[in-house]
Amino acid sequence: MRTRQQRLQVAPDRADNTGMSTSPTPLRPPRRPPRLGQALTAVLALVGVVGFVVLLGVGAGRAPAAGEVDRPPGVEAVEQGTDPQPHGVPLAGSGSGGAAPVSAGGEAEDGTTAQEDADRAAAEQRAAEERAAEEQAEADRIAAQAAADEAAAQLDATARAAARQAAADQAAAQAAAEAVAREEAERLDAQDAAVDPRYPSCTEATAHGYGHYVSGVDAEYGWYRDTDADGVVCEV
Repeated sequence: MRTRQQRLQVAPDRADNTGMSTSPTPLRPPRRPPRLGQALTAVLALVGVVGFVVLLGVGAGRAPAAGEVDRPPGVEAVEQGTDPQPHGVPLAGSGSGGAAPVSAGGEAEDGTTAQEDADRAAAEQRAAEERAAEEQAEADRIAAQAAADEAAAQLDATARAAARQAAADQAAAQAAAEAVAREEAERLDAQDAAVDPRYPSCTEATAHGYGHYVSGVDAEYGWYRDTDADGVVCEV
């Protein structure tokens, strides 16, 4: 193999044979890329590899196939009967009342604590009980008012019936008294029509042809004096 010096010496001889200039022309060594460019290329290649690995890690979850529903994490574990949340932490929206998920520090995702949720639930329960008590009191008041109105109506009806009965009794008594009075008047009128005329004494009565009168039988007996008390006056 020829050395670099030998190749430089042969070049003029070849130039003489071709008729070209015989001035020696030194051969240039081949160019090499600068070391800084090589380092930059390597760095860029390394950054590209790292970015690709990161993208693979982020998109590790496979996309749902056609017709398959993308279910949130933990659903499959719940369906299989396992606990998707370690340390007994409930799932979001689970538990009574659909309370907000609680973090490890006892604070819900919406910024409230479990104690605040309990206090709010207790306040709502007290408010509901107070409303129920007010409604019950109102219902009791209405029922008591209705009972009082019914009792008053019954009492009023009883009083009116008693007043009507008293008026009827009074009218009947007055009618009976009037009937008795009429009967007594008729009896007296009959007696007046049947008795003899009244005179100042039995002498005059007997002189006019009237007498004698028996006690308990004749009304005229009371008009005159029974001097011998034998129950007969104005003896003839």
